[in-house]
Amino acid sequence: MDGTLRINTQYYENYNVSLEGVNTYGDKKPHWKPKGGQFFDIAVDTDVIFYASEDVIRQSIAAMLEKQNSDYCKYDYIDHEFIIVEPVKLDAKSFETLLVENIQSQHSSVETVDSMY
Repeated sequence: MDGTLRINTQYYENYNVSLEGVNTYGDKKPHWKPKGGQFFDIAVDTDVIFYASEDVIRQSIAAMLEKQNSDYCKYDYIDHEFIIVEPVKLDAKSFETLLVENIQSQHSSVETVDSMY
């Protein structure tokens, strides 16, 4: 059976980069700044990956991420998960309606509590 190995990482950019090259300013060391999360998806055969230990999976992920790193950007492993079935998409409008209703409800209950004093 096929599945997806989803890897969650922190994406960093090196801010010590110029036209002259990488790590040329000041202390000549990389200055990594976190810029947000990045997911990587890998198609996997579940019959193979289910027999691998967590250590072997993490070592393999680390090797894959290392190949993605450069002097300009890097990815730090956070966690991973196996996706066997495709995610179910929920209706965005319905969610937004519920969210707004809950926000309004929360605000009205706060006002009620405040008005008691």
